[in-house]
Amino acid sequence: MKIVRIRPLEDCLDDSNTKEVLFDHPVDRTFILYLGEAGELQYFPNFARPFFRLDVPDLFVFKGVEGNLTSRIIFNQSQKDQALFRFVSLVESYSLRTIKQI
Repeated sequence: MKIVRIRPLEDCLDDSNTKEVLFDHPVDRTFILYLGEAGELQYFPNFARPFFRLDVPDLFVFKGVEGNLTSRIIFNQSQKDQALFRFVSLVESYSLRTIKQI
């Protein structure tokens, strides 16, 4: 799993703290459960479109739908740089873990 792009999402409040994350593969259950190790995970696999929400206190909220290539991340304004670094590191660690298992 690799991040292809992180782009700002514009809304009526012009909130640059919300970004769309595009991955090279669809988000799957294994990745969602891995993310849950980093914070408070809410995962609803029985929804028609399985939804997840990860809250990493004081840094970010990451949410999306299993099977999608994109998800949303909302950064804490005061910790934006640290939160971005933590999120990217988290995804890169997953990729490394996956490679080691092969």
